[in-house]
Amino acid sequence: MKAMVNAWVLGGDGRYPWAVHRLRGDGLPIRCWGVPEMEDQAESLEEALSGANLLLLPMEPFQEEMLAIGGEGVPSALLPYLLGERPVLVGGRFPVETEAWLQQRGVRCVSFLEQEEYLLRNAAVTAEGAVYLLLHHMSRTVAGAKILVLGYGRIGRFLAEKLRNLGAHVTVGARKPSQRTELKLRGYGVVRTGEYPAGLAEFDAIVNTVPGTVISGEQAERIGESCVLLELASKPGGFPAELEKRVVLGRALPGKTAPVTAGENLAEAVWSCLNGEGRTLE
Repeated sequence: MKAMVNAWVLGGDGRYPWAVHRLRGDGLPIRCWGVPEMEDQAESLEEALSGANLLLLPMEPFQEEMLAIGGEGVPSALLPYLLGERPVLVGGRFPVETEAWLQQRGVRCVSFLEQEEYLLRNAAVTAEGAVYLLLHHMSRTVAGAKILVLGYGRIGRFLAEKLRNLGAHVTVGARKPSQRTELKLRGYGVVRTGEYPAGLAEFDAIVNTVPGTVISGEQAERIGESCVLLELASKPGGFPAELEKRVVLGRALPGKTAPVTAGENLAEAVWSCLNGEGRTLE
């Protein structure tokens, strides 16, 4: 039996209006509440939730056992009674206890941060945004610059390639021996993350993608004054407190530097969840 999808986008950042445009263009009659630059189609958050069975939520939609959107909040305990049949919540991070409680009551929570396709697309956009920030903050061209990329995960891979394609001399820090072997075979400079035998003074920029300490206070003393420090990892980041005032924060770059593409990526994540539920549109 076909099920009508009562879909809403609630809150979000600069990516979310473009996710709405994409979803509507693809045929999903999605409505908005609390979305930047979009007209509210409900009088309150509670009204938007009533009967909804598909929600696109912000990165961290729950605060202290409340679904908190746009200055309003609804207790998590009310959601199973407010939402429609077989509801799916698509968002970033869900508190473990809240998610477990909702799942037990038939409310499915799906994190787009656990979808590999979304993470890859997001990493590519983040890497491009990082190049933009480097171009803006460096006092020289990327071509010919010596740049250290710390971490060889999704973002690190895309970023190292983009920088090298622009003519930078790229060194990559990686912890796993297999990654360092791969990097050497690909022609990159290689160091073990956290260990810099030649020091850090030679670099024109250092970009961190690792959510953990990668540079000690002692190592930080050897970084040149003109070196641009770009932080892409989530808190607490990888640079020591001594460098805090110098660090350029590049978190949540997709929504800042490429909101259209980032919004389309979110829309793709929603469709993946919708198709996974087996629903069809009427």
